[in-house]
Amino acid sequence: RVTTRINADRIIKFDAKDSTMGYKVHAEFFDSLGHINSILDGDSALIRETTNHLHVYGHVVVVSEEKSMRETDYLHWNPDIEKIQTDAFVKV
Repeated sequence: RVTTRINADRIIKFDAKDSTMGYKVHAEFFDSLGHINSILDGDSALIRETTNHLHVYGHVVVVSEEKSMRETDYLHWNPDIEKIQTDAFVKV
């Protein structure tokens, strides 16, 4: 089952660090039925391949299924708790 689709203008894989870096990132997150439940855009993102942690930086915008929008400079998708986390200011 596809849970996420991530596109980027440029992607660099760092095998030794188990990381992938993307620039000008656009991500779509899907629910269990395959419907998009949120969309994320950001200047850059770092994905930790084995843990699936996603860190997004710079002009981050998340639009939810209900069309609510969040803007911030940084966020972290934590798959362990299936939640977005940030210590940065968030505009709703």
